[in-house]
Amino acid sequence: MEVFHTGPSGHVPTPTRPWYAPPDMRWDMCADPVPDGSPRRYHASGHWGLTLCGLNTGDLVEQGPQWRPDRTDACPACQTEATEIDARWPADRRTGGDLLVTCPCPTCRLADTA
Repeated sequence: MEVFHTGPSGHVPTPTRPWYAPPDMRWDMCADPVPDGSPRRYHASGHWGLTLCGLNTGDLVEQGPQWRPDRTDACPACQTEATEIDARWPADRRTGGDLLVTCPCPTCRLADTA
């Protein structure tokens, strides 16, 4: 995901990354409705109305806590997507690294030193 930092006057917009959040802090959790008593699958959902595996959240049961990819009953397709999304983040930003990307443009560098 890219966001554009607009910066001060005279700034050239530069693609940067938003704050990093681990997979267990990114998505809400919803579950398959299972009237027949079969085991539920828990899916990762977001504000876009779909789960990571592509299901419409309107067809699912919302749950309170955040979705965790390490749950034994987590949807395997959601787990795969979460892993792929997480892998897009530079490793130094995922584990104790700098959470914000510093804008490299001269205007921002001057503003940061002022």
